[in-house]
Amino acid sequence: MKHPAALVTLTSIGALLLACASSDDDPPPVAPGTPAQPVMPSGAAPGDNAAPGAPTTAPTSPAPDSDAPSAAESQGGANLDPGTAPDPGSGSDPGEADGMNAAGANAGGMGAGEAGGMNMGGMSTAGAGGAGGAPEVPPELTLDDLVGGMDGHLFSVACGDTPNTDDCNGEGWRSNGGPLNLCANGRLDARIDFPVGGEPGALYDVRMHFYGVMEPRNYGNVVTRVAQGRPSLNAGGTPPPFASMPAGGGNYLSTGDNNYNTYELHVLNEAGQEVRVYFLNADTQTGHYTFGISYEETLELVGGGSVRLQIADANCRQIKNCGPGGVPCAGKAQTVDISAADPQPAPGLLQQPALGKSPEHSGQWFLLDVLGFEAR
Repeated sequence: MKHPAALVTLTSIGALLLACASSDDDPPPVAPGTPAQPVMPSGAAPGDNAAPGAPTTAPTSPAPDSDAPSAAESQGGANLDPGTAPDPGSGSDPGEADGMNAAGANAGGMGAGEAGGMNMGGMSTAGAGGAGGAPEVPPELTLDDLVGGMDGHLFSVACGDTPNTDDCNGEGWRSNGGPLNLCANGRLDARIDFPVGGEPGALYDVRMHFYGVMEPRNYGNVVTRVAQGRPSLNAGGTPPPFASMPAGGGNYLSTGDNNYNTYELHVLNEAGQEVRVYFLNADTQTGHYTFGISYEETLELVGGGSVRLQIADANCRQIKNCGPGGVPCAGKAQTVDISAADPQPAPGLLQQPALGKSPEHSGQWFLLDVLGFEAR
């Protein structure tokens, strides 16, 4: 077999060097980890950093802490951290196999945080914000989370007697068909609190639809009414009998005839302090007539607070569902279309127009339908 001239030369020189190796002046054996010596051993393969035709003496390798790349790095493809010397036995550190440095997780020149988003030390994933260390995304706030049982709540007061007039004694308030809240000390009052969810202190614009039949109430000039003049008496009519007032805006009970019912929604903040009041049956006068209502308005609610429904009847009497008033009432009693309300009252809970009585003696009621909300 023919040998390349360079290989024959290397073999001859290697033999010559080996013959001189028995001298008593030879240096002591090289300890593991010592940089490569200037003289190549006999039979070096091309993959051991010596290509065919290479000189018999290699350049001096950099010191272990040098920033210069070693021959193994430049020729073998191993990507080592600067300052890391190759292992004499393998040309690379065992933990750095396939070109990856475990300390820096430097794969093929790419840092660990850059390689597919994976960080070897903290096991975090860039695309997920870091497993175990990323903040949890709070669940999306739903309408039920925000207003709960207020949505779809029904309040009603049927006539408690059958006089031949367009007013009657109130039987007592029912909340979603619950037990009667009876007249006490000459008054028929109701107060129910509905908690508001969401972030404490945050403001939410909540759109509501109000359905029902109500008598009027004059709350005076301390409130701001939607209707510039008189509100419409017809269901769904425009302008509606809606009004609002900031907390402490004035004494809305000091105007007009206090024997007429109030329909109020008080907004409380997360500290239980009243911030605003809304009125559902506001007019500039009172009288023996009733509104058929079906309108939408936006209320500003406070996260972590509550909404207080408050109804005050100072004499335990109410105007019948008798439209513009005057007997007989049976043909004038209004039925309000609530087919768009969601949720619907339980079957049999709202019997329009008489609320379980005869049409001639129909009482009052209203239904809250929450449509949606937006966070400020």
